[in-house]
Amino acid sequence: MFGIGNLSNWGGSTRKRLMRLVVDKLKRCGRDMSSGFLILILLLIVSLRLERYHLIRNAARYSMKLRIRPLTPDLWPALEDLFGELGACNGCWCMYWRIGSAYRKRAKETNKAAFRQIVKQGPPPGLIAFDGEVPVGWCQLTPRDTVPWLDRAWRLRRVDDLPVWSISCFYVRKGHRRRGVTSALINAAVKTAQAAGAPALEAYPLDGDLTPSSSWTGYASTFVRAGFKIVARHTPPRPIMRLDLRLVNTPGPKILMHKKAK
Repeated sequence: MFGIGNLSNWGGSTRKRLMRLVVDKLKRCGRDMSSGFLILILLLIVSLRLERYHLIRNAARYSMKLRIRPLTPDLWPALEDLFGELGACNGCWCMYWRIGSAYRKRAKETNKAAFRQIVKQGPPPGLIAFDGEVPVGWCQLTPRDTVPWLDRAWRLRRVDDLPVWSISCFYVRKGHRRRGVTSALINAAVKTAQAAGAPALEAYPLDGDLTPSSSWTGYASTFVRAGFKIVARHTPPRPIMRLDLRLVNTPGPKILMHKKAK
């Protein structure tokens, strides 16, 4: 439309080229403000599409470098390094979906000790992503029954009696966000849950089109790209999304964490 050519040929100079294009088109429009306004709108659409394209392309490139492993006791130091002194968020240490807001009434050291005991007892309660030797991302992945507070939240009440697995939270290290870590963890979670015999995998993200809030459970758009479908909306901004693992073919090595579900 505006001579942008093949998107795959656009490199880091995309913004500069786009700005030059804007200036050139506006100069040609002269005083015809209606034409200039229309061009600005169209260029905005192109810009947004280009940004989405590069985010997806960069995410794919970055995820190729990641190494994702189940959180076993020997990797506890890596999780400590990733979560830092705050335990990822306000001293939670991934205890919220197990005990609810009661985690806030406990010392963060207590939550940390409780979660470490869960890791020691096994099976692994989630996946940890490494960029080289640096832990950069975490995804809590368990059978839904393992995180009972989901059933206490009316917004997330069960859709049916299917023994689904759940992706209940994420944490990505600062400096590595918006670089495909969450997408890579979701892909690994799909393989892991499928290898364990789970019939479906659920997630409880926020819909970024309906709320500006930040999210520890991911965003709906990321799960849509991974093939998840909305199966319920008990409240509009937080859909329940599900991937039927019985219909999914996941090539590549699987990450084993749990015994096969019966």
